[in-house]
Amino acid sequence: MQQHHIQSSASFKMMAVKSILSILLFIGTYILMIASALALTFATSYLGIMLITLHPSFLTLILGAGLISIGVLVTIFLFKFIAKKHVVDRSNLVEITWQQEPALFAFIEEIVKEVNSQFPKKVYISSEVNASVFYDSSFWSMILPVRKNLQIGYGLVNAVTITELKAILSHEFGHFSQRSMKVGSYVYYVNQIIYNLLNENSSFEILAGKWGSVNNTLAFFVGLAVKIVQGIQWVLRKVYKIVNLNYLSLSREMEFHADEVAANVTGHEPLISSLLRLDLASYSYNIILDFYSTRIPECVRTKNVYPQQQFVMVFQAGLNNVPVENNLPTIRLDDLGRYNKSRLFIKDQWASHPSLKERIQKLQQLSIPLKNNDTAKASLLFKNPEETQQMLTEYVFSEVKYEKEVTDLETRSFEHEYVTNFQEISFSAFFNSYYDNKNPGLFSTDQLEITDSNISDAKDLFSDEVVDIVYTINSLEADIATLRQIGLPDSEVRSFDFDGKKYRHKDCNPLIKELEEELIELKERIEEHDLTIYHYFLQKSREKGRETEYLEKVENYKAFDLAYEDKIKICIKVKKLSEFIYVTTPFDTIRVNLITLSYAEEELKLQIRTLMEEEYFQSLITEDLRKTFTDYTSKEWQYFTGNQYEEGALNVLFSSLNSYEWILNRAYMKYKKDLLILMEELGGSQQ
Repeated sequence: MQQHHIQSSASFKMMAVKSILSILLFIGTYILMIASALALTFATSYLGIMLITLHPSFLTLILGAGLISIGVLVTIFLFKFIAKKHVVDRSNLVEITWQQEPALFAFIEEIVKEVNSQFPKKVYISSEVNASVFYDSSFWSMILPVRKNLQIGYGLVNAVTITELKAILSHEFGHFSQRSMKVGSYVYYVNQIIYNLLNENSSFEILAGKWGSVNNTLAFFVGLAVKIVQGIQWVLRKVYKIVNLNYLSLSREMEFHADEVAANVTGHEPLISSLLRLDLASYSYNIILDFYSTRIPECVRTKNVYPQQQFVMVFQAGLNNVPVENNLPTIRLDDLGRYNKSRLFIKDQWASHPSLKERIQKLQQLSIPLKNNDTAKASLLFKNPEETQQMLTEYVFSEVKYEKEVTDLETRSFEHEYVTNFQEISFSAFFNSYYDNKNPGLFSTDQLEITDSNISDAKDLFSDEVVDIVYTINSLEADIATLRQIGLPDSEVRSFDFDGKKYRHKDCNPLIKELEEELIELKERIEEHDLTIYHYFLQKSREKGRETEYLEKVENYKAFDLAYEDKIKICIKVKKLSEFIYVTTPFDTIRVNLITLSYAEEELKLQIRTLMEEEYFQSLITEDLRKTFTDYTSKEWQYFTGNQYEEGALNVLFSSLNSYEWILNRAYMKYKKDLLILMEELGGSQQ
């Protein structure tokens, strides 16, 4: 079996050295603090014992104990991490053995030999779309070797070929296969320890709280100890920022390194193709979970989520003209970036992974030929794929509490419901995504006089070129908003790239002004184009004798658009006024805020009552929603009594608020869709 030895890049070696130097900085700082804490403990203990010895009394005993506790508590804080162990949550994992899955284990054994790694201590499967190597870590992990466990998500297995899975697992084992990678592991262990020291202090806080609760005098000394600890944490956080930034830079280099390991095992293409598909696989899997979460009140679930995940992947691929081979979409990098027209690039110093684009570019540069490509589905590595899928599906639903007997939805029924629901909230391919993230243009009366259109085919109105302008506007608005944040005095971003050119913090305002002028020009072009669209379909409606119908749809949509703005304002207002509920707030402030909230609620309840009476909304208001609205509007709810929130009352408020917003959005969608359906009928057939 060929083993692949990858040379560490100069960039990796540089980041490894910087990480080690930052660790040494922390160690030096920490040793100095330990020495100071021990000196403090010795001094306070000496003073405490002397005070008790020279003037024995209950008061001096308490004062002496308080003095001693200052040094002891600070020392305990600095040493507490040694006993701390980070244990990975395994509640969502199912351990499997060689006897249960011999083909999968033989497959894993082949990979670990090729990458010169160690066979995992344990192998787990989960329901999710991921794969990882993990381990429980502690202080002693820096000294003693730790065997890693492998976790394979079946949502991932369901979305890749055998060779693609081999590339993914080679990447995971590649993190630990090379001698130079041990530096990364060491830095990780130390980083975990520092994080624990700074952030995981519940046991220390409980100890200090119990000791301080014995006596008011002791509480004073414990308070002094806590202040010293807070000072120590302030210093450590400054050092930790240096350590963590260097570690994250090293982590990104480790990803490139592990990618190269995988490319040497399978060639560079399988890892690229799987990386490009994983977002769609995750999206499809989450669609399934969201679908069944909405069906919990009806007690509907499924025996197997994975054929449904596959269906959604293929369905979504078809919508975007992505080719499908062997029931797996073949996604290109261009497919992912079609609607992202951002020209702004900020290197994220806090990211643990490089961007997908960076990883793919690096892999393509390696140009390692494809090796022994097996395009069969990776699920065939399991002895009984369907049985495994059903077992993991059972885990997915195991925490859900159903109120009555459960109905299992067959895959064919799911497919029908999914497509039906999708069609209700999506627009025809006729419009080529033009209206997916924008609304039809709304014009004043003097703009609506018909003019001759030189457009011969409606599809020319929704060409790729004009759709690109819409998404360029969206991305440009997002870029401008980001640049405004970068331009703030307290922004940590000191440089960025725009259109491939390097800019500094001070360049933000001139660049924003330039982009705003570009944005105005693009919006004027789209507004002019929207007017052309209106004139074209008005002309078509006259030719087909449907002018009155078309104008009525336009006016209905326009009227609801104006009404929507008024109706949604109160929803936004109540949400903003209730934000304090989610954060720790003094009791008196809570009571004052609730009075302010009650005034806004009066308007919300009025809007809900109006909505319940309007004929147009009746088809959207189910029996359950009507009951929710009636309960909410029938009385004044008390959200805070004594010193605690009333969860039941808050649930009524937020359920009504979210349902109100949902109905408004669905109604808006219906008005918009009614207009677009008619437009497609008018322009869809060109004779």
